[in-house]
Amino acid sequence: MPILIGLYIAHRWGLASLGAYTLAASYVAVGLMITDWGCTRWLPRELALVRLTPGAPPTAAATANALRLTITAAFLLVTCLLAVAHILPADATRFALELGLLCPITIYSMNGVSDRIVRREIGGIAIAVFIGLALFALLAFGGQSFVPGPDGIIVAYVIGRAAEAAVMMRGRGDLYPVAFRHFLPTAAALWPFSIQAILAVLYSRLSVFMIEHFRRQDLGLVGAASALQNVLLLFPVSITLLNYPAMTTAAARGDRPRLRTVVVASAAASVAALTLAAGALFIARNRVAALLHIPAQSIPLVVAFAAIAYITIASTLAGALLQAMHYEKVTARLSFLTIAFALFYQYILIRWWGLWGLVGALAAAEATSAAVFGVVAFRAIRGAANLHSAKMPFPTSSPSLKQPADTGSDVIMH
Repeated sequence: MPILIGLYIAHRWGLASLGAYTLAASYVAVGLMITDWGCTRWLPRELALVRLTPGAPPTAAATANALRLTITAAFLLVTCLLAVAHILPADATRFALELGLLCPITIYSMNGVSDRIVRREIGGIAIAVFIGLALFALLAFGGQSFVPGPDGIIVAYVIGRAAEAAVMMRGRGDLYPVAFRHFLPTAAALWPFSIQAILAVLYSRLSVFMIEHFRRQDLGLVGAASALQNVLLLFPVSITLLNYPAMTTAAARGDRPRLRTVVVASAAASVAALTLAAGALFIARNRVAALLHIPAQSIPLVVAFAAIAYITIASTLAGALLQAMHYEKVTARLSFLTIAFALFYQYILIRWWGLWGLVGALAAAEATSAAVFGVVAFRAIRGAANLHSAKMPFPTSSPSLKQPADTGSDVIMH
């Protein structure tokens, strides 16, 4: 939805407004990952164990609430300080504060989603999402006279998400409490779950921050190109997620031929889907440029920017393959390396060649990421095959981590 909001802002109010929104949305996206602190992956497992004992209080969830709300307060305070110091532009600051309200909303929305998944109430999730979207549409298109400009769309989206969270948490009052018991041990225990997500969102938003620093006047154009690229990336990411369970099963069994078949099929499907979508974008490029107020001379740049999605297929598949083989900690370490390369490429090439330097830097960073993750994934597969040929058990989990937040449950987090 934030992508569609950005495209609508570009169409309705131009690239200048899109630039401010893109910077704010990128900043808040990082904040959302930091405030989540890995709970998206950890909370469903914790609640599943707690719900096994009728009447048992979810004390670990209460500690997680305290942790995330504390981080949220710190994030909003930092946002205000950046605004006072004029580090964030005025328009971007206003959008960031409005979008920043999603941080506490998302905490309880995630609580409700996790518990409904555990209880297999998938229909309830769909109803909550539908109510949130319906309210957003009503406020966005009916409330422009009350809050004109992009602010009206953003506030409508935040209110819609708040309504979604309220419906998602209906009947789950035990997931609202806040407890500071085991606060620091819980933060330390969830660190491995959070770091990879934080690094991933920093990597994906790095180009926005670098362009804002070096060429602020081109931020709107980069925002439009990035939004179109993200639309294309939905195809390989979705296909990889659909095939992820098959990867995990084949990896656990040490079935190398099956694993290779799944990876090759995912890559082929991703390339095919991406080619169809990119072809449609190329055919309609002039119409899309007119709708988003992209100058005609910048169309080749936008097309080249979007085409980098092809390289991303390899890094996406390699990263998913490593996670399927339970190499999460290795993946986190590699993420530090790839973001360092991306920062180096963009710092050098943007200064030399401007926006075309950004395109080259993104392509080089994706190629480097694909090479690094691909080599490690290949060695992991080969090592797993050697273990099975020697009739040794294949490792099905990474080193365990004791969950300290709830002394009443013996939770081992992999």
